[in-house]
Amino acid sequence: MDIKDALTKLQPTTKAARLRTLLPDIELKLAAGVQLKAIQAALHSGGLELTLATLKTYVYRFRQEAHHPAVVTTAEPATIPTASATVLPADNVPLREEAAAQAISAQDLARLMQPDEQQEATDIAHYERIAKQQRKEKKPV
Repeated sequence: MDIKDALTKLQPTTKAARLRTLLPDIELKLAAGVQLKAIQAALHSGGLELTLATLKTYVYRFRQEAHHPAVVTTAEPATIPTASATVLPADNVPLREEAAAQAISAQDLARLMQPDEQQEATDIAHYERIAKQQRKEKKPV
């Protein structure tokens, strides 16, 4: 038997490693509406004994890793995207090429950073009226 075959036949032995391989399937079940307690029972019957709290922790960590994946280094050199390339923002949703190529002007940036005080005062007054109205509606009669 050669070394690669021996490595290929190795299976994860820790609970964390065994669960990590199942987490994408668990996420699908959760998205379909299966309760976490039912998933825990299925894992228990399959030989993976975890408390509900431990399972919740692993699911939480998996979701955090999915949103913030670890930095992966490759042997390929980094390339700088050109204006015609699609740019992906932090949430990985592609922008239209026209929007990606447009830069924000200094005036637009200043307007965003220093909003109109009169408009802010109007908005605050509007939201305060809404809050007062909602508090009145919630008061017991």
